[in-house]
Amino acid sequence: MAASGTFPTFLLALSIGLASTFYGWVNFAADYSRYLPAQTPTRKIVGVTFAGGGIANFVMMGVGILLGTFVNPSAFASNPVMAIAKSIPAWAAIPFLIAVVIGDICANYLNAYSSGMSFLSMGIRLRRYWAVVIDGVICTAIAVYALFFSTSFVTFFQNFLDLMIMFIGPWATIFLVHYVIVKGKYNSAGLSENGPNSSYWYTGGINWRAMVSFIVGVLATFFTANGAMWVSPLSKMWFGGADLTAYAAPIVTGIVYYLLASRSQSKQEPFEAVA
Repeated sequence: MAASGTFPTFLLALSIGLASTFYGWVNFAADYSRYLPAQTPTRKIVGVTFAGGGIANFVMMGVGILLGTFVNPSAFASNPVMAIAKSIPAWAAIPFLIAVVIGDICANYLNAYSSGMSFLSMGIRLRRYWAVVIDGVICTAIAVYALFFSTSFVTFFQNFLDLMIMFIGPWATIFLVHYVIVKGKYNSAGLSENGPNSSYWYTGGINWRAMVSFIVGVLATFFTANGAMWVSPLSKMWFGGADLTAYAAPIVTGIVYYLLASRSQSKQEPFEAVA
């Protein structure tokens, strides 16, 4: 649902950009850097990432905005790929669709690689190719439903972004704040353990400070949402109809987790840096 007014609409558009970039990549960003030498300068990692991802995204989003002016909104809502394909010359339709398919594969192969690590973090030992197969089946089913069965692709996509920010936003914030608190140093042996001997076993295997912060962050995003699935009364009463979930997640969760975790962590000995 669009916000009323220039500034609320700007916040809404910016939050969509955050959801499709930062929030969409933060959960597997380490896959790009964990194979680098430990002495690699941080400024080079940040600089190359910005040059390769930031500039490219800026250019392609600009092209998308220009192209969007030629696409019928109702046609885009029902089938965005075909709507865009019909807005370009006939000779360019096939190369465009090929580029879309190859681009999706290149953008998501690392996601499938990360899936195996995600299963391991949950205690599920699964061969990497089976993790890829499971991901492929789930993603294909979602794509088929979105394109051929959903009455509105835009609404479906908005619902996906809303749910993603509601859970990924607080999680990402806790990870980043914790990284700052421990100054990027972790117990490498503890990261490989999933039992009471691990340095990260906390209380019965649960980090309650992180869990409380996560729940508070989810509630904050829920009550600042203005989307297709749910419109918070607070959004209309206090925020001019703007959807502030992309901002509530890091601000609220970050403050709560920092207050809960910084004092307890400061009493512990620094962990060794993970190579």
